[in-house]
Amino acid sequence: MQFLRADLKLASIISSKVDAQTLRAFRAERALIATLKADCKSRVGVLATETAEGHLKLKARVLSEKGEEFIELVSYAPIGECESHEKQAKMLGEKLLAMGAARFL
Repeated sequence: MQFLRADLKLASIISSKVDAQTLRAFRAERALIATLKADCKSRVGVLATETAEGHLKLKARVLSEKGEEFIELVSYAPIGECESHEKQAKMLGEKLLAMGAARFL
């Protein structure tokens, strides 16, 4: 969901309707994709879920063109502010790139 941040009334209405768990997952997933510089044609899968132990589990997989090869990583971080999960996602994306994910993108 996108909207003009300068529209404070609309931002207030939307903020009151957004589920915190969904927002954390969405922002973490988007941050990882941005770190990889992936787009809608990239073979990247990202899933953020919250565990019963109170952690955000972030799982990412980058696949080769035919899907025969892939690099996959998972990270866990205590549930906190969205910004901390964006950092978690950035670190995971950087690890994927260091492992050679860029060759699949």
